[in-house]
Amino acid sequence: MSFSKRACFLVLWLSSANLVFCVLSDGITGGPVKCILDSKCSCTMSDNSGRYDLSKLSGSPTPYFEIVGRNSSEKFYYDPCVPFSIPDAVSGQETACEYVAVCQTETSTAERKTRYFNIAKHITTDFIYHPPTQQMTVHYTNDDVFHPFTTEVQLRCTPNSDTYNLQYLRLTDSAASFSLSSRYACLVKPDKAGLSFGSVLCILFSLSFIVYFVGGALVLVFIQHKPLSESIPPNKDFWLELPDLILDGARFAMNGFKVSHVAHQRLDRVDDDDHHPYHDDLNDEEELESKPQPSAGPPESSDGFTAVPV
Repeated sequence: MSFSKRACFLVLWLSSANLVFCVLSDGITGGPVKCILDSKCSCTMSDNSGRYDLSKLSGSPTPYFEIVGRNSSEKFYYDPCVPFSIPDAVSGQETACEYVAVCQTETSTAERKTRYFNIAKHITTDFIYHPPTQQMTVHYTNDDVFHPFTTEVQLRCTPNSDTYNLQYLRLTDSAASFSLSSRYACLVKPDKAGLSFGSVLCILFSLSFIVYFVGGALVLVFIQHKPLSESIPPNKDFWLELPDLILDGARFAMNGFKVSHVAHQRLDRVDDDDHHPYHDDLNDEEELESKPQPSAGPPESSDGFTAVPV
């Protein structure tokens, strides 16, 4: 490969590598977009797009929301931020709804008795974001190993409304769903959008790229007083050999990581090896052996007499 082709290939390869790195790193967000929990009722989006904060919807020490379920005898109590407790309406004693996030009650008129069910605890709060619909759901469990129960509260953003509404959606033996409409259920965007993690990596990589090539060339030219043609890029021999090294590595991998005594020889170095001092000495010796040697005189016979040709 000629010098000009190597140089063009090198510039193209480095530019492509930098572009690919920037594109890939700009998409790095640590996996799917999540809302990282800040408190019992607030979280921050992992892509720095904003945060959700339900702290305004708290009625401590009593639950903020009280709604009717499937019928008038069934009620639900909910507070997104502060745990609450509901004692028995008749005896005043503690019930299953002690320091809960959501409580379900069922009142039997015939039995004149109310049953209480813990269906959500703040300790299990998890904000789950659904990118296709851009829907945020607050997920809870009752933290009960023997009788597990799941509660979901879908956040409905109503930025122009001052009313807050908790709506019952569905109920099964192990799950309940609600919808919370409020202007506090909206995504609060930051005042200034910060740089993403990928953008920071791209900037650092680009700066390192510039400092290495530009700064290295300046050092070689002005401090080591080398010609400009030998200073761009720094470590010129390595970078010019990089394309061949990459090809050799690809061939080595395609060969099953087995060394081939023929393939690993670099043909572009044969001419340089022919001018090696060691080869010059061997060539001199071959020339001397090829020349006819001068005669040292007539050979002597085995009996000590010299044979003289007649």
